Amino acid sequence: MKRSVVWVALAVMVTGCGSDPVVPASFCGDGTVDANEECDDGNSDPTDACDNSCILQGCGNARIDDGEDCDDGNDANDDACTQRCVAARCGDGIVRVDLQAHQSGFEGCDDGNLVPGDGCNEQCSIERCGNGVVDLGEDCDDGNTADEDGCSSTCAREGCGNGVVDEEEACDDGNETDTDACTNACTLARCGDGIVYEGQEPCDDGNLSDVDACTNACELARCGDGHLRADLNPGDEGYEACDPPGDGCTEACQMPACGDGEVSRGEECDDGNLDVGDGCSQCRAEVVKLSLGQAHSCARKFDGSVWCWGLNDQGQSSGEGEVVSTPRQVTGLTDVRHISAGLKHSCAVTEQGRVWCWGANGYGQLGDGSREASRSPQRVQNLQDAALVAAGFWHTCALQQDGTARCWGRNQFGQLGNQNLVDQIAPGAVNNLAASINLAPGGHHTCGVGGTGQVACWGRATAGQLGDGVPQQGLRSSAGLVVGLAGVAQAASGREHTCVANTQGQIACWGYGFFGQLGNGSPQNAARPVAVPSAGEVTHLSAGEHFTVVATSDGQVRCWGANSLGQCGQGVVSASLRAPVPVGGVEDVIEVAAGSRHACARTANAQLYCWGANGGQQLGLGDTVNRLSATLVNRF
Repeated sequence: MKRSVVWVALAVMVTGCGSDPVVPASFCGDGTVDANEECDDGNSDPTDACDNSCILQGCGNARIDDGEDCDDGNDANDDACTQRCVAARCGDGIVRVDLQAHQSGFEGCDDGNLVPGDGCNEQCSIERCGNGVVDLGEDCDDGNTADEDGCSSTCAREGCGNGVVDEEEACDDGNETDTDACTNACTLARCGDGIVYEGQEPCDDGNLSDVDACTNACELARCGDGHLRADLNPGDEGYEACDPPGDGCTEACQMPACGDGEVSRGEECDDGNLDVGDGCSQCRAEVVKLSLGQAHSCARKFDGSVWCWGLNDQGQSSGEGEVVSTPRQVTGLTDVRHISAGLKHSCAVTEQGRVWCWGANGYGQLGDGSREASRSPQRVQNLQDAALVAAGFWHTCALQQDGTARCWGRNQFGQLGNQNLVDQIAPGAVNNLAASINLAPGGHHTCGVGGTGQVACWGRATAGQLGDGVPQQGLRSSAGLVVGLAGVAQAASGREHTCVANTQGQIACWGYGFFGQLGNGSPQNAARPVAVPSAGEVTHLSAGEHFTVVATSDGQVRCWGANSLGQCGQGVVSASLRAPVPVGGVEDVIEVAAGSRHACARTANAQLYCWGANGGQQLGLGDTVNRLSATLVNRF
């Protein structure tokens, strides 16, 4: 308003002078857009559309105003600065046309997003192989469509692992797994390539050696594969001294050696150690059971074989010859678990429960249905499940698995217990005898130990040998209880006496006592059991013709009775010993056996000692000289 008043006054003044009016000079803010003005809004406000320099404010004025990224002063929308004065960028939806393809920022397309796979990628290049950008679905893009430069004309990675079998490739499965059918080198998996083909090869050591841990067939080396390993030393796990197993090579591919646990040529047994006393020592079966006859001896070894020696006039030691001077194996017998020697015959029970006998048979004591002597084992009739066999002088008995007893042979005095006096050439049942655990046939009588620890006897009774308290009753042909006994565990009978030991190792004897064989210090007969006071704690006992021998818990041997031929091992002969005396020269004894006039002992370390009469070479020493003290028998 003030400006208008001034201009009017000046006009009046000029006019009032009487001269021509003067036109004032134009200026920005006069409201008139002059030639050098873009605008003139008649004010000097710099914040409206026309600033105080009369220049239009906003995009396109070639000046970067507030809120603008750029302003190139033109209306073009497809160059570096858009019509909205925003800097052009990939993804704005406007395709720039102001650049050449080789220039930075060039766009071949712009679809308004940065999503690949829709024809225009996130770098605003048209999606196609050869655009230099690895687009969706491409393994590579080297900006050309040439092959054999690492990236093919289809933008697939050239070389192993692209899933395409290229030239010089045997396979290409497109993965980086090295243990499948196609390796990472695009070669077919094969044995010997050093790569374990999973599921197909247990091993692959990459060589063609057949004598290391992995064979040429890519199998783990093992004993028995026929390839002798050369990569190990003795003592190393898996070491082989030979392969394949067979003659001269054990199942563990080692050279045969005693103690390796395999029975090789020249070995009777091999229990995997060199210990003695366990049945097999130094790979020779140990003696585990002894039984002696009148003038012969027999032993069962750990391997189930039977060996006999001594007089053989009736075949009692088996085989040919009148005498067997040293232990000889009985042929035709295997898997034997129990043996017993009678006066001139021998018997054995196999693991199958069958009984075999050989030797004298005049009374049918072999049980084979005949009276003919035999130099080879004969099967006893009608026995299928025997547990043990016990041979007397001229008769034999067997205990079956159910505890019943059966006897055969001479029966003149009822010693078979079948209530008659007729000899039997085949087994028959014993009458009135409870289930038993042990049998002890003597000269003309027999005793059995029941499961309850009681003892019953039958047969001749002229010297009180039945133990029933009747001194001289002639005979009894069925079993009758021995008085005053309980808890008996084992029994042994001589010609006319019997001794028993209870579970505490206490011993009692009865019957004929003239030679002191009852051990009670008296030569008198005893019709009922009498205690043997100084025998010690008995662990095993045996009765000879007129003497008794025991092993005690301290490993010692004690003997009493007849000693005319040194059968009690005292170093001298004597008519009789009426109380137990120690047998010297032998220790750690676990078993004793008495024959008619000789005895033997087996020690814990598998040694065998014998002494006494030796006229039939029954001591197994190779001569006929009697031994008055315990003498070591060579191991056999």
